Amino acid sequence: MAKYVCIEFLRRRIRARKSDLDLTTIPDPSDDPEEELEHVQRRELARSAFARLPDECRKLFELIFISELSYQDIAQKLGVAPGTVKSRAFRCRESLSRLVQKGGGKPEPEPSDGH
Repeated sequence: MAKYVCIEFLRRRIRARKSDLDLTTIPDPSDDPEEELEHVQRRELARSAFARLPDECRKLFELIFISELSYQDIAQKLGVAPGTVKSRAFRCRESLSRLVQKGGGKPEPEPSDGH
């Protein structure tokens, strides 16, 4: 779930940059107010958790989910092995998941490759 919350957050962030008025964030009056409140709370939780991730994780998520680069392309861009990108992505997803479960929580330590 944390992966999809992050993806939704990143996509909304990009859309907001492209347009001053993002019509997808305007609530539909026919929506249930409780559902809308829950949606807003989930979005804020995702924003809070994402903002608390280490810079390395935020940048990696942007390359994966916004730029839609392959692990191979990201590895070349960062000058590391594709396996390193995969392990970092896994650790960053785990960090995001923990932060979401904590309700935004405290900043996570930088992921290390053990090198």
